[in-house]
Order: sequence, then C-alpha cells, then structure tokens
Amino acid sequence: MAEEDLRYAVRFRARSPRSGVHVNRVLDGEGAFRDYASFWQAPDGRGIDIKRSILDPSGNILVRRFYHAASIGVAVLADLSCSMRPSETDDKLQAMARVVAALGRTAERCGDSFTFIGCGEGVLDDWLVLRTRRAGQAEELAERLRAFRPTARSARGLVAGAELIGSVPHLVLLISDFHLPGEEIEAVLGALAVHDMVPVVLWSASEAQAPQGGGMLRLRDSETGRRRLVVLRRALRERWERAIADRRETLRHNFARHGRRPFFISGAPDFAALADHLVAL
Repeated sequence: MAEEDLRYAVRFRARSPRSGVHVNRVLDGEGAFRDYASFWQAPDGRGIDIKRSILDPSGNILVRRFYHAASIGVAVLADLSCSMRPSETDDKLQAMARVVAALGRTAERCGDSFTFIGCGEGVLDDWLVLRTRRAGQAEELAERLRAFRPTARSARGLVAGAELIGSVPHLVLLISDFHLPGEEIEAVLGALAVHDMVPVVLWSASEAQAPQGGGMLRLRDSETGRRRLVVLRRALRERWERAIADRRETLRHNFARHGRRPFFISGAPDFAALADHLVAL
C-alpha cells in the first residue's frame, strides 16, 4: 500500500447491480462462495459440483452458489465552517484534502461511486458532488480544499448534507473538528444511522495538546477569529489538559452510543492507521 493509499471494508451487503469488489446481497454471481444448493433450487449448470454430487448421500445434484461482487457508494460529509480555517501553525483543510484524495483514489480503483458534501450553515452548493465515478474528481476537490478559506459561522448544514446521501447504505467519513453543540452532533449521527459511518476528528496541535512552557500566549477563537493574550501558568495548562481529555472522552462516548469509533487526526494523517481503522469497522 502506498503512503497515501487507503483500503476499506463495509459491514453491509452491497445492493448495486454494478460489478465491484464488495460482497452483494445477490446470489449466483462470481464473487465469494456462499453455499451449496440442489440443482432444483438453483438450476444453473455452470455451478454443478460433480465430486460433491457423487458423494451426496441423498443423491442430489449440487450446485455451488456465490455472492455477486458489486460496487458501493463512498461519501465524505465535511465540516467547512470557520473553525476549520488554517492557522499559523496548523492546517486542518490540508489534512482533510489528503484524506479526500486518498479515499477517492481507492474508490476509483474499486469501481465505487464517490460523494463529497461540504457544509457550513447549510449545504454548500460549490462543494456538492454526488455519486460520481469521474476519474480525478477527488483529486480536484483536494486541490480546492487546500486553497479554501471557510467563512460559515457554523456547521448546522451537516444534517441536511447527511440526508442527501440517501437511504442506500454507504461508507461515510464524517470529517469535522466536532466543535458543535451536542444536539447537532446527535442529529447528524442519527441521520447517518443507516450507513457505515466513521467520525474523523480533525484537531490542530493546540486542540490536541496543551502548550508546554509558560509566559504569554496569543490565542485565537476558532469560530469568531478574535484574539486575546493569556498568561500560561501551570494551573491554566493543567486545566487546559483536563479540558482536552474530557472533550476527547465525551466525543468517544457520544460516538460509542451510536456504535461508532472515531479516528483522531492532529497534524499529518497516518494513512496506515486510518486504513486499519476502516477495515476493522
């Protein structure tokens, strides 16, 4: 696997008639072996197993049945609100772009469709790509993300974006820093319940770990952009570290109640770890 390639697996049976690499609900294809059936149940002479038929004590003619290997839908539901803007030391959208490009390349190789839905206060029309198989689409989105500077004051549109994916199960990466009210997180998780969904939590270095040392520190509010100076004393650093740990645990708890395991990214994505996470859904 290349450095920025991904692999994934899903728990649901694919429903698409289009050939791919995932196990389908449909029998009598040429994919994974399912079982044996009598010729009268599955009258397909191509699947007759002569050896098993001779050994069958009931004298049945046995036919091998297979699942059809089919394609699925892969989607990214992305928070493109102000809190995702690049800072002097971190660029969440750069990390998002790399994940989007890698996921899109894998979907292209597997014959899967690719969806990208970017959301601010609503669904952003300029960031809406539904069920495409066009080569290079995800790479183009990644290039645009690297240059994008969000202005939306919230990510309330994630729920509406989730509804656009539809009711046919997809693999969905929900990418956000999750600086959202609890009820909004619950609403989007509920809207994605039918899908194999993976929350990808993008945090800057300061969101993932309290600054070390002491002295004056200039802080910027991730939503409003306002700046202020604080004195980083030991007590403040300890409160900061507890707040980060509490936030991480709260998110894990919220996702676990919906049967989801989050993947945290701070800085450069670890693609090998993310691929392992997606395979172990």
